[in-house]
Amino acid sequence: MPAALLNAHGLREITLADKPVFDRCFRQCPAPLSDYTFANTFIWREPIHLRWRISRDCLCVFANGDGGLTLLFPPLGQGDSADALRESLDLCQAYNVAARYDPPTRVEYVSAGLLRRFPPNYCAHPMSGDYVYATRRMIELDGSDLASKRKARNRFARLCQAHTEPLQPRHVAACLELLKTWHAQAEASPPAAQDATVRLKRAKEETATRTALLHAVPLGLTGMVLYAGDQFAGFTLGEMLDAETCSILIEKTDRRFKGAAQYIFSEFCRQYWAHTQWCNVGDDWEIPSLAWTKESYRPSARREKWTLQPTATPIGLRCFTRVPASTENDMSLVH
Repeated sequence: MPAALLNAHGLREITLADKPVFDRCFRQCPAPLSDYTFANTFIWREPIHLRWRISRDCLCVFANGDGGLTLLFPPLGQGDSADALRESLDLCQAYNVAARYDPPTRVEYVSAGLLRRFPPNYCAHPMSGDYVYATRRMIELDGSDLASKRKARNRFARLCQAHTEPLQPRHVAACLELLKTWHAQAEASPPAAQDATVRLKRAKEETATRTALLHAVPLGLTGMVLYAGDQFAGFTLGEMLDAETCSILIEKTDRRFKGAAQYIFSEFCRQYWAHTQWCNVGDDWEIPSLAWTKESYRPSARREKWTLQPTATPIGLRCFTRVPASTENDMSLVH
């Protein structure tokens, strides 16, 4: 019955042909999160089982994961977003009851700007926000707080005969092989990193990365590959998020090459994103090691994200009848 319910309500799988519709709706969102792009949504369509429909002239994207059917982000577009939200959450609730899922119906990846549009009595739970850096700093890696990054980058450039090329279809096979290497190296990391949740997230990320590589051109992604001499050492993919912000969607390097990660990040910013003011690298998935790495680049700001539930306040959540003071701006300064 749950699958029939989805089909009966016109929920569709995401295809490349849907890009113009998604792009039009995403353009209506000011100060977008890294999650609010067609490319990011498309590459995650398989790992988290995404479907979509237009409701009340708004884009509504649903995730059908381990926690039941959820609204991936608030309805976006020029239509009646309040009615679209009610209809979407009613659909989630009906599906979850039919499928016997216990988790409450919810809306994920709510930006601070969109949070202000929600009616009272929604329970808001903070998610890990996007890390945002000044692009110029990521190019220069200047200052004592980035000295270790600068030294690692320079050492790789000096000792490994570093050079880059724009990502082309001819590179995809090598990228896919490196992706396997990256996954194996991560799986072999210390036991503390072998939490079952982390391993599941890693597997999903590998699938999303593979999709991005195979469809980079139609998705409009910009990519770069890295060599250490004649050895393939890494790749990265990104896109513009808004007029002044680039988004680094994916970065993978071979851990055997020390400093490759610092080099490819800084060089990608220099070659392709120097015209931007900000560089958004997404959130940390609440993985401690990833949070430590992203924090170590000293973010200029965090772009907040929230999960909302239209229910009475559960333990551990706060129920807001107005926007918290900390969300008055989409860019919450941390330094």
